[in-house]
Amino acid sequence: MKTRFGSFLIFLFLVFPLSSWANAGTTVTLDADRLYSYAVKSYKSGDFSESASAFHSFFSFFSDDERAGEALVLRGFSLFAMKRYPEASVSFQKAFATPLYGEKVRNTSGLMIASCQEASGDRSSAIAFMENWSSSVPDNDKFKARIKYETAWLYLSNDDRQTAEKRFSEIRSSFDFKISELQDELEKVPSFEKNPTLAGCLAVIPGGGFAYLGRYSDAFAALIVDSALGVAAWECFDKDIPALGGIISFVGVGFYLGGVYGSVSAAQKMNRKNRASFYESMKTRLYVKDNGIGAGFSVEF
Repeated sequence: MKTRFGSFLIFLFLVFPLSSWANAGTTVTLDADRLYSYAVKSYKSGDFSESASAFHSFFSFFSDDERAGEALVLRGFSLFAMKRYPEASVSFQKAFATPLYGEKVRNTSGLMIASCQEASGDRSSAIAFMENWSSSVPDNDKFKARIKYETAWLYLSNDDRQTAEKRFSEIRSSFDFKISELQDELEKVPSFEKNPTLAGCLAVIPGGGFAYLGRYSDAFAALIVDSALGVAAWECFDKDIPALGGIISFVGVGFYLGGVYGSVSAAQKMNRKNRASFYESMKTRLYVKDNGIGAGFSVEF
């Protein structure tokens, strides 16, 4: 409560300076420049809660100001920094839907709408938004290449390499997006993937599937347990204890089939994990920013 009250006093000091005194009383005016400067200063200092509030006030009072669109975007960035993604998305969507604010505001807002959706865990909506946006942008618009580029990275994050490769190949731009390097890197993916079918087939030999995946302790455990259960069941039948032998056989078959299924599942999980790690490494090494716009979330107006 004390913090809010203090911010309120600062707000009054900044945006309600006395402009003139009249015989009938005092006249006060809102100062757009001081409020905007205060909002930007708060944003640059990392006080995102204060900057979000100040930019919101600026837009509320000065929606016709030429900086209104920028205020919406920077409010969105402030909220994004606080991980308030739904609220940030609302601010970006308002800026995106107003052509009057200009291309830079619209393009930045569009990328950040998708970023908010992805950060909220709704990557499918982010991809759908980017695809719809791309289809609405003329082919002669230079920014279309950036939209396709960011969409391709979203597909990679969603473990859809084939569609990502297709989007990368569609990019036509004088700007160097390092497409050839990206394509060369993506061709390496099959070389480190394990074959789930082969893992399942090798698991016919107890522990074989896990050994193929490099999980030797699991392979040894599967071999020992399967062998022990098999020997125990055989001895029960040999000693004319069929009931116990049947129970042990049932358990043994379940454990054996579990090893086959586990080998296939483990191969799939390992591939997903390795691909995700590889794509993240690719992004660290090869991602190309464009004037601060994109996944870096840093825009200067």
